[in-house]
Amino acid sequence: MIYKKKEIDRGMTKKPKIVKEDDLKTKLIEQGELSHKAIEKFLILDKEITRCYAFADAASPIDIFKPHKTKIKHQADTAEYFTNSVDKYREGAKDDVIYKLWDWFEKYFKDYSKSYNYLSSWEYDQGMYELNLEYIYAQKFSELPYKYVCKSFYLGTHKFVDPLTNFYSQFDNYFYARGINFSIDWKEVSTWYKTNILKLVGPFETYYANGQLKSKGNYKDGEYHGPIEVYISTGQLYTRINYKNGVEHGNWERFYANGQLAVKSRSRDGKRVPGSFTYFHENGQLFNECIENHENGQLYSKVNYKNGKRHGLLEHFDQEGKLVNKGNFKNGKEEGLHFSNLTAHGYSSKTNYKKGEKHGSFEEFYENGQLKNKRNYKNEKLDGPYEYYDENGQLRSKGNYKNEKLDGPSEYYHENGKLRTKMNHKDGKSDGPFEDYYANGQLKCKGNYKDGIWDGLSEDYHENGKLNVDEYIPF
Repeated sequence: MIYKKKEIDRGMTKKPKIVKEDDLKTKLIEQGELSHKAIEKFLILDKEITRCYAFADAASPIDIFKPHKTKIKHQADTAEYFTNSVDKYREGAKDDVIYKLWDWFEKYFKDYSKSYNYLSSWEYDQGMYELNLEYIYAQKFSELPYKYVCKSFYLGTHKFVDPLTNFYSQFDNYFYARGINFSIDWKEVSTWYKTNILKLVGPFETYYANGQLKSKGNYKDGEYHGPIEVYISTGQLYTRINYKNGVEHGNWERFYANGQLAVKSRSRDGKRVPGSFTYFHENGQLFNECIENHENGQLYSKVNYKNGKRHGLLEHFDQEGKLVNKGNFKNGKEEGLHFSNLTAHGYSSKTNYKKGEKHGSFEEFYENGQLKNKRNYKNEKLDGPYEYYDENGQLRSKGNYKNEKLDGPSEYYHENGKLRTKMNHKDGKSDGPFEDYYANGQLKCKGNYKDGIWDGLSEDYHENGKLNVDEYIPF
């Protein structure tokens, strides 16, 4: 089957194409494909579609999307609410005549495909009309006032994000599946909720039930900003961490119960600066060696220090005394190979470090010792070839990363080892020829991607290798 896929650019909000009525009749006559009566019908279709687009554009978001106090849990709930709201509002547009005109043109051309192809050349086919309206109403939804949303919808709670962000993300997932850019500023949504609903603005203090200070600091645009101090219930300072716009940035300190500094470090843009950790004893002396034990007395860890920084071999042991992790440090930074979860079969992962950053080869293994995946890092970022294997040792995928993004040819394999998919990536996006295969090795489909979007024609094949030449289906 030959497909021509009409893809949607998710990077921008699509605007309906409106043909100027002044030029339209002349163009239709010059084109010579329609009779006089058909031209008059087309002019009515143009006028009606233009009117219905204007009706949607002029709509107030709160007139379309009414309060809804039932929790939206799944994409099906999202789809039901959005489509029902839009369908109800669209009743006011009274666009029945447009659908009757499409039926008329199908009879006029005596063939659906001919009718579709002609109308779609003007972007006046039913599919484009419905798609353009969906774009307009999706944009209207994104323009709902945040205060209205908070009062009119059941937002519930979420473990990882604020309720308003979670609410919009439900619709974002639905629109993305429909090929529509939602046009939401997620930072703005979160900041509005935190500052207007949670009132996270300016200095704050929290207290334990016994009246002791628990924490203090400052909010800026709903996020931690500046030094944040946390205290234990006796009133002693436990940690002091500096933030910048909600992420750790600057000095990081933890204290003993006697008030003595235990460890200090620095963060930059939410990540600890390699080699910045310095450790102290309760008497204020710098660490030279640290030995910790399990509750059963068995050795837990042994770490060497130099001037308060980890330097030399670090080892961790389980409660039975077996070595489980080991690696080397140099002036507080990981250096060389580090091994994790050592077992009788070997280890679960092997990572190479350079000056505290992943650099070079990384390998991960199954419990049976079989290689699971291997990849390469450059200054903490994925860079270079990767391979992924199943538990039986069969290669399942391979490709290449460049600066954390897939780049170059990628291949994916069936369980029997035969090629399943072959494609190319550029800067993290699908780009170039695409081929998909059946498990018997026969080509299933082929086509082309451009900048992450399907581009041009695709060919679909039966498992016996014959081209599927069924009815042409427009997308």
